[in-house]
Parts: sequence; C-alpha cells; structure tokens
Amino acid sequence: MTRVNPCVEQTRGAVVRGLLLLIAFLLAVTWVDSEPALARQVHQASVSARAVAGVAEQAIDKRPDAKRESPDVPSPTPGATAEAAETPLADLFGQMFSAPDESGQSVKLALAAENVLPTPDGRSRQMRIPILMYHYISDPPRGADMVRRDLSLAGSDFEVQLRYLASEGYHSVSLYDLLMHLQRGAALPEKPIALTFDDGYKDAFTVAFPLLQKYGFKGTFFIFTKPIIEENRDYLSWRDVELMSAAGMEFGSHSYSHPDLRGRSPEFMAREIVKSKEDIEAHIRRPVRFFCYPSGSYDRKVVKAIKSAGYWAAVTTQQGVEHTTNDLLELSRIRVHGESGLERFDALLNLNW
Repeated sequence: MTRVNPCVEQTRGAVVRGLLLLIAFLLAVTWVDSEPALARQVHQASVSARAVAGVAEQAIDKRPDAKRESPDVPSPTPGATAEAAETPLADLFGQMFSAPDESGQSVKLALAAENVLPTPDGRSRQMRIPILMYHYISDPPRGADMVRRDLSLAGSDFEVQLRYLASEGYHSVSLYDLLMHLQRGAALPEKPIALTFDDGYKDAFTVAFPLLQKYGFKGTFFIFTKPIIEENRDYLSWRDVELMSAAGMEFGSHSYSHPDLRGRSPEFMAREIVKSKEDIEAHIRRPVRFFCYPSGSYDRKVVKAIKSAGYWAAVTTQQGVEHTTNDLLELSRIRVHGESGLERFDALLNLNW
C-alpha cells in the first residue's frame, strides 16, 4: 500500500484545488465566442497553468519524504499531468479535494464517479410532478413587510399540508429520483411530489425537518453557505446540515452569498457556484448535484456556468409542473405562499392557479 508524507498530500491537494478553480475561471471567460483575442489569452494562460502544475508535481515527487514505500503501486506514467489537465471541467469539479475532518486531518473525498451525469437511455420523457417551493417555515416577525409575510408559512400550517399530502396518497421524491426517471426511466411512486426549501433558514432544522420525518417525507434544501460559515444563528449550522443529510434529506447549492449572477464576471460566478458546492460536499460527504438560482434570476451564461460546474439540474421560480429531459437546468416549481389555507394549497396541487 502506498504511503506518502502528510505534508506532501496537503501540498498536492492545494495544487489540485487551485488548478481546478483557475480552469473554471478560464473556461467561463471563453463563453463569449465573439472575442477571439480573449480566447487566445485564455489558451496561453491555460498552457501556463499546466506548466505550473507540472513544476509543482515534479517538486513534490523529488522530495525525499515523498518516496513511495511500496513497490507494488506504479509511479505516474510520463505525461500524466498534462493528460489530467485535459480532463473536461465537469469531471474535474467532481474529483478529489481536501477538507478538514473533526480531528483536523485532511480527508480525501472521492466524488468523481458519483457526480457524473447518468447517460440518457435515448428516450425523451415528460413528467408532470409538482415541485413545491418553501422558504421560512415559521411565523413572520412582528412588523414584517409583505414580502417576508408571503415567504413565511407557520409550522402548524405546514403540518396541515403534510398531513393532507399523506392522506391523499402523495409520495415525496428527491430531485435525484426525478432526474433518474427523466434520464433513465427509473420508476417513481404513485402521485410523486418534491418538496424544496430555499435559503437554509434555521427553521428548516427546528420545524420543517422533524415534521418531514413525522409524516415520512423527504425534502430538498437549497442553501447558500456564507451565513453558515459566518455562524449566523438565523441560518442552519453545519451540524444541522450533517444531521439532516444523514437522515436522508437532500442538499443543493443556492450559491455562496445569494447574489444575482447575471452580468457578473466569470471569476465571480465561478467562486459563487463552485465554492458553495465544495463547502456542502465537504460536510455531507456526498456529491451536490442540484442548484437553485438565487432569487430565480439567471441567463444563458449563468446556465452554462452551472452546467460547467458539474451540476445535474437546476430549479427556477417559474411556475409549472411539466418537466422533460431537455429542461433539466430550468426546472419549474410551485411557490407555496405564506398564510396558504388548505383550500388554496389544494388548488396549487390541482394546477388551479
């Protein structure tokens, strides 16, 4: 078995992470096909990046403490570094990266195989399934404005809705389940429905999560990670996220800081889209495959960025329930408004908008 000095492993991990982000920035810049000069600069920069990576690899391999102790594991073949640099970006985003575990040691997360979009079976499919969109599952604060009141559904009302769904024979599915059906024809239960929660407020853990468990439903939670990192108590903590994920809840990215991504620089978009993905994956130890556009705002470049980062699908705030194999990056949803009585909720499920 190969044994490498921990310092070498950390250095190698840092080189790989830096290269991944650099390639992301470079690829994003090339979206504007009408700027060949920029494309030439990108090509020159990418060549330089590969050269830097090669030098770093050579430096690491020449260190005495990096020598392999076991002869049964072959050394990298010549040209392996250049070959790795040619790997498609969508695959690179899913490869190993280093993250600290509870003991402070570096843990390798091998997510590449799990993060590759399943190959379609060649059949075009269309599925009618409500993807419900929630935000706060709690009462709005006193004096809240109209927007906050509309985004806030009391926990008691949320439980009434879950009880109704259960009594009507609905079965919750994850976005993974939906995508596998559209891509490969995987079976779905009768009357499937997806429950999604945006932003990652604290009540997702204290209210929504236990109620979902009580009624046997699963949920998909789209979180932006900046408030979690800053330990904002109004939002989930990493411990909350880990416990919910371990219990079967699905997590997706809602960016790093929840900005409007339209009109932003390639570097800005790459940082927002990739960092949040890595942040979440480092804690739940599972691939993050789904994205939610902040405030529902996106354009062609943003969609390309999401696809380049290796996400399988993305949800919007557009009203609708029809999903096809061709709209995976623009899945529609149904917004559940605050103060929604059961009659109004039933109307939403029956498409009576």
